[in-house]
Amino acid sequence: MYFESKGRKKALEVLPQLEQHSYQPYQIVTVSINNKELELLLLSCGARNCAGLDVQTRRIHYFVQGGFSQPLRKISHPSVKVN
Repeated sequence: MYFESKGRKKALEVLPQLEQHSYQPYQIVTVSINNKELELLLLSCGARNCAGLDVQTRRIHYFVQGGFSQPLRKISHPSVKVN
């Protein structure tokens, strides 16, 4: 029950971001399900499975851990001042 409640809490946090299209690119993972690649908004992972939301269809997909990847996106670093 812990993982289910954790996933529900995360989904409730994500809903406003979804409505406003304000989720961050790092929250999206690419998952292969039934030989089809899906880009999902990662919600939560339990002991064996993870849950992700397809932002286009608003459908939640469950998949095994280790079955997803996340592309390295351009990361900007703040300039560092050295005295």
